[in-house]
Amino acid sequence: MLILAIIFSYILVITSVLPGNGEEKVTFEEIGLFLSNIFDNLGLESLQEDEIIYKLGRFRVNLTQVKVDRLLLAEVNLSLKKQNVIEHLKKREPQIKDTVITILRQSNYDEKGNLNIDFLKKEIKNEINQIIGEQSVKNVWFSELIIR
Repeated sequence: MLILAIIFSYILVITSVLPGNGEEKVTFEEIGLFLSNIFDNLGLESLQEDEIIYKLGRFRVNLTQVKVDRLLLAEVNLSLKKQNVIEHLKKREPQIKDTVITILRQSNYDEKGNLNIDFLKKEIKNEINQIIGEQSVKNVWFSELIIR
């Protein structure tokens, strides 16, 4: 979906926002603001300037809430509000990883047989924020999510 949004935004910018010959040129800042507004309207969050991505790691867990043996493979990344929280995060990393494993193992499917990814993201974010004692995790991103 993100790729489609980017392609759509690019086409929209080229065809309707950028001026034709002889007109005043649009700055990159204006284009960035325009694209940011499109992503916000689509419900996609963009990174803030002081926000960083922390790669928590790859996880391989057996799902416990299903009748058939299923293996979940996930690569989890955290969007952090502050750079200085990384040291605190690293000190608590074993506890944080254990919490993520527990959440992933207990994940279950909805009535259509789909994994509720938004719920997993919220749960992981809330639990990690409780562990580190502040609201430093803004979002959770899965760069890989496979169920076998």
